[in-house]
Amino acid sequence: QTAEPDVDLQPPLARAGTFTLLALGVGTLLGSLIPRLFSDLPADGTAVLTPLSMPLVFSGVLTLVLLALTMLLVKEDLGAGTADWRQGFRQVPSIIRTGVGLSRQNPTILLLLGASIASGLALISLESFWQPFFAGLLGGSKDNTLLFGIIMGGNFLAGMAGNLLATPLSRLLNKRYCLVCAIFQGAWGLSIVLLALQTAPILANLAFWLAYMNMGIVNSPHSTLLNQEIPSGQRSAMLSIASLASYLGAMIGGAGLGYVAEQTSIGTAWIMSGAILVVSLLLYLRVDARRSRVQPTVERTIIKA
Repeated sequence: QTAEPDVDLQPPLARAGTFTLLALGVGTLLGSLIPRLFSDLPADGTAVLTPLSMPLVFSGVLTLVLLALTMLLVKEDLGAGTADWRQGFRQVPSIIRTGVGLSRQNPTILLLLGASIASGLALISLESFWQPFFAGLLGGSKDNTLLFGIIMGGNFLAGMAGNLLATPLSRLLNKRYCLVCAIFQGAWGLSIVLLALQTAPILANLAFWLAYMNMGIVNSPHSTLLNQEIPSGQRSAMLSIASLASYLGAMIGGAGLGYVAEQTSIGTAWIMSGAILVVSLLLYLRVDARRSRVQPTVERTIIKA
């Protein structure tokens, strides 16, 4: 964005999200196979290395590989007079204050952070409850790692498809990313409600994948809107605050909807989660209205000049 100030960020953000979700999908499928490959190890709870502990061992090894590749391949020009890492740590409180101050000054950023909270809440409800939900539909089969790996791996691949669809859909709506987010935030919420109402495993699985596809469509337009609002000097701090907003939503959803699911049912918790997502599409419509008001003002200023 610094090199090309007028660049459209959505397509590269969608491509990046596609690769991330592809890796998650493949990793989930491979992770579900690993316990079967080590089925001769002692039963779970009887030793350190058990079939279900082996995916964690492989994950740890891959993390070390990632660290080594990052050190070898990622080169960063820090420029002259760059502060050392100790000074960077001392600047963290100031960076957070700056980010919070910018959020309070810019209503558009606040609206986008609100949408992030709703998305985080919905996502944690899916990732927390899907396994007991599907175990119930499949007759209590909660130890079938391969079956659950296929269900969850398919989710990430559906999210990857959503990222791929985001770019042509954005073009179809003349790159009005707020409308793309609003439409598919609502579709994401409705697909969660649809999932909550299913009693057949296959239909439930399709609704589950549909929910992740809609989420994938929202991701890159939302990130584009956020980056367009953030000054370059505050980008790192603001993206961290946006991440914290998602975690706040996850914390609220994990505790609040977890209680609802325990007292009533997972389906009820999901219906509440889907309803919150549908209501949150109004935040994107507010952003679209604000941007529509700002754009004509800018154009009139240019014409006068």
